[in-house]
Amino acid sequence: MLMHYEKWYSPALRRDMEIKVYGRGGKPVLYIPCQDGRFFDFENFGMIDAWAPFIESGRATVFSVDTIDSETWSNTDGDPYWRIRRHEEWMRYLSGEVVPYIREVCRGYGWQSDPGILAFGCSLGAMHAANLYFRYPEAFESCLRSAASTTRNTASAATWTRRSISTPRCITFPTCRMTTRSSLCTALIARSSAWGRVPGS
Repeated sequence: MLMHYEKWYSPALRRDMEIKVYGRGGKPVLYIPCQDGRFFDFENFGMIDAWAPFIESGRATVFSVDTIDSETWSNTDGDPYWRIRRHEEWMRYLSGEVVPYIREVCRGYGWQSDPGILAFGCSLGAMHAANLYFRYPEAFESCLRSAASTTRNTASAATWTRRSISTPRCITFPTCRMTTRSSLCTALIARSSAWGRVPGS
């Protein structure tokens, strides 16, 4: 499987940020890790195995990014104003730096215009993915998400589920207990119809 690691200084976050790309072709997928997650969680948690058929056949390219949840959502002792501002800086990093990078990569493998991106996440990453989908419709044309069954994210999962029920391109799975993240990923892929167009199709 073709993999590519990238690291650059983020003006929005004022520090280096890392990203890993899996595949070269098909639908661009932005993967948001679980709470406090890192870009390598997609690989370390076994989700790469579940996505392998789509990546290796050229149907999808996955872009896995870092979160800064430890500075925002998980920083429960921090100043609320600063935490909110820092989260918004991360959102600007994703929309203003990662999205253009994804589009540049996609043009390199055949897209003639900017592709719609599939936002994908599990647990708190699912909330982030839905947030991106609803806030930046010009960049994210679909969303695939599910929440783990923890007390912390049940309320947010219920909120986003209600909002996404009437949105056909936002596929939401209710809170559920899964033995591994890779099995959850396999279930998400099996039921997804949000692949959109690909070059030459």
